[in-house]
Amino acid sequence: MQKKFIPFLLVIAIAAGCQQKQAPVSAGTDKPQLQTNSKATIQNDIVVHEEGGLRIARAYLTDENGLLLTKNNTVQTGDTVVLHLQVKQGWVAEKGFVSLGATQTITAEKGEPVLSSPNLFAGNGKMAVADANRVQLTAVLTRPRTDTRTFIVCYRVWDINGNGQVAGQYMLHLADPPAE
Repeated sequence: MQKKFIPFLLVIAIAAGCQQKQAPVSAGTDKPQLQTNSKATIQNDIVVHEEGGLRIARAYLTDENGLLLTKNNTVQTGDTVVLHLQVKQGWVAEKGFVSLGATQTITAEKGEPVLSSPNLFAGNGKMAVADANRVQLTAVLTRPRTDTRTFIVCYRVWDINGNGQVAGQYMLHLADPPAE
């Protein structure tokens, strides 16, 4: 029996930062202000901004075991958070394959960058169209901080062969450390 390997686009962003250059910034704040324009089913207060014909069917957050995060997106230091983007349509395929790019940044609540990743799929983003319908981006907040318990995760996924892209953000809140 032949096993079929379905690659999931998995990107690990270890640490905790968010300067989405494509996002307009409101006066008096360092936080990007993208707005959802998607008709997708969206959970966990994720901003989903679609452009260029790329359409998302569903967006949600889980832990590393696939369990949905609570609505308030509270996690412990070291917990893995997975952003799931189920793509409805919009990839431009060449010979049955699509090529993707993705970036992810995490900032502290006051705008201090903590992590900024270049193209996470560089040299590895080519896959069959059917496999590209599930994009997963992973973030881990690895260092506790005394100055903030809230982080903004910004993401952008784009079609290298076309104009389609989805960008957005979500908040992660660190649970209070256990009392000693």
